[in-house]
Amino acid sequence: MKQKRLRIILLAIALLLGCSMGGTEKQSEATEQPADLPEETSEPEVKDPVLNPYFTCTGTEYGPYPILPPEERRAEAEALFAEYREAFELAAKEWPDFDRFYVINGKAYVWDPEQNGNATVDPATLPESVQALVALSEETGIGFYRTGPEPVFTEDAAPFFEVNLPMAIDTTMYQDPGTLYAVWLIYTENTAEQIRYSELEPLAENWYIEIYFYAY
Repeated sequence: MKQKRLRIILLAIALLLGCSMGGTEKQSEATEQPADLPEETSEPEVKDPVLNPYFTCTGTEYGPYPILPPEERRAEAEALFAEYREAFELAAKEWPDFDRFYVINGKAYVWDPEQNGNATVDPATLPESVQALVALSEETGIGFYRTGPEPVFTEDAAPFFEVNLPMAIDTTMYQDPGTLYAVWLIYTENTAEQIRYSELEPLAENWYIEIYFYAY
């Protein structure tokens, strides 16, 4: 399930990785401009988007993720759950039975085997409950999808409907750079026995919450 999540999140976020090594020093002699020429004016400096560092097993990487302790993001998730629980449950029951159907960054996607990739879906063709989540995703950046249980679950286990908050960087666990993590709200009709192998924490009836760290 973690691999599926990684693939889904990569649809929404393009990691901006980069490093610079070394350099050369250049010197130039100052020259005087004729007095009758106007002074040169420089264009306003265009700043790069803010990239925060986070640590992985390969070293330090950079991405446009906010610096936010997981406790704060969890509180956001719980507040979101309290406000939209009924809407989430209705959409979960009316979720289209497409292969790899996702709602990410305000758009709906479905797997297209001919393109060997994802194709967008017209929201107008979706149930109203799912259209509402597409609009909410565009407003908040939250993603929605449904995933099947892992092999460790029993054969009759129900799928997971997942509400994925944007990833963030926690700088409270370790010294800077921080650690990349994500928070999910998960709705499923599985019994406690069927989810005993998972790291989910009970939130409410049929609802669980999970904080998963991607980088250490």
